[in-house]
Amino acid sequence: MDERLKKQVGPLYWVGCRSRRFWITTVALLPLLYALSFMVACGIAVRCELIDDATEMPTVPRIYIPIGWTMKRSEKCREVIRTFGNLFMPHRCIVFVPCGDDRHDQMFGTY
Repeated sequence: MDERLKKQVGPLYWVGCRSRRFWITTVALLPLLYALSFMVACGIAVRCELIDDATEMPTVPRIYIPIGWTMKRSEKCREVIRTFGNLFMPHRCIVFVPCGDDRHDQMFGTY
């Protein structure tokens, strides 16, 4: 009566097997990855509008509303976000960042 133990597989098993160090590192890196994706999104939004030759101003996706909200409420944060957002944008371009209120989106660009 030789019974083999079945190896458990699946997403919940995988999540349970991760160490505490893995989860601390993951949670610590998520804000950094979010900020980096914002910089890339600014560059992509501007380039897509340049390619399409559209009449609308380029706007980053609504997932970045927290960044627009922060830009609206803090002058220091606005300058830091503008500096990093401009890294991936071509020269002399403008992009809008949604901040939750459609009439008051934050605008910045390279000059």
